[in-house]
Amino acid sequence: MARFISSGGSTSRVVPLTPHGQGLGQQGLRVSTSRDGATAVVCVEGDMDLSSAGDLRQSLASLVDAGASCLVLDLGRVSFLDCAGIRVLVTARDLTASKGGWMRLQSVPAGVRRILQLTGTHQLLEPVPDICSPPRLHLT
Repeated sequence: MARFISSGGSTSRVVPLTPHGQGLGQQGLRVSTSRDGATAVVCVEGDMDLSSAGDLRQSLASLVDAGASCLVLDLGRVSFLDCAGIRVLVTARDLTASKGGWMRLQSVPAGVRRILQLTGTHQLLEPVPDICSPPRLHLT
């Protein structure tokens, strides 16, 4: 069973992993959210895998159902991503789009970015532009 921790305008949810899970061990996948109007920032920490995907999907759907049609998913502390985690990302993107919103990824670790590229899903999921990074050069 998941456990919620609330403080002020943000909420943390700990999704337990199966006994053989890795990442945060007994703590599971940690999800914390903050919201400003129609935009919610969701920070995810741990393994986005089959054991945590259902609860994560439910958390994101609840945010959208509550009026957060725009989601920024901070994946900076995600240590592992499998096909179930990818499905959660694509489903959340589709759900926000159906409400006239969007979903963007932020702080995507190199390992997670590689999985998204290998599966071709990087084309479906847009990162949040980094205001500190130089503009991309387009060579013709």
